[in-house]
Amino acid sequence: MSQELPADSIRELIMNAGDVVNACKVISAKDDTKYNVDGVEDDADGIEDDADGVKNDVDGAKDDADGVKDELGNVKFGVKTELDAVERYRRLAAYMEVLQNQRLLNIIENNPELTQAQYAGQLGVSKRTVSRMFSLLQEQGLLEQQGTRRKPKWAVRKFI
Repeated sequence: MSQELPADSIRELIMNAGDVVNACKVISAKDDTKYNVDGVEDDADGIEDDADGVKNDVDGAKDDADGVKDELGNVKFGVKTELDAVERYRRLAAYMEVLQNQRLLNIIENNPELTQAQYAGQLGVSKRTVSRMFSLLQEQGLLEQQGTRRKPKWAVRKFI
């Protein structure tokens, strides 16, 4: 058989039940706060790790940029070196041309009646090269043709 509780007891139980519910809510809120704090701490750790990763990426990018800068410096140095070599080659070629022209003029002075083919044989170059050399020397006024076209005699003009 069931017993009926007086109304005052029921009210008291309901009030106590409300306190228990409120206490449970407070405990639950504390637990939620604890979990939330733990979650925030985990999020902060994750953000810290992400920041470290970004810092490492930036450092890596700086290293890559330094490497590219070094390579660019090497390329500039290489290009400058190659340009210097080309310029030295051009100067050497011009100097060799002057020497070869001087040799031809010396041969002509000693043998003014030879043919261009014979001059080429003495210089060790082709007849076409000697022909170009003759044209250049005539333009410069260092060599003049005397005699006939068929039987030319060459005169080297001296400048002091």
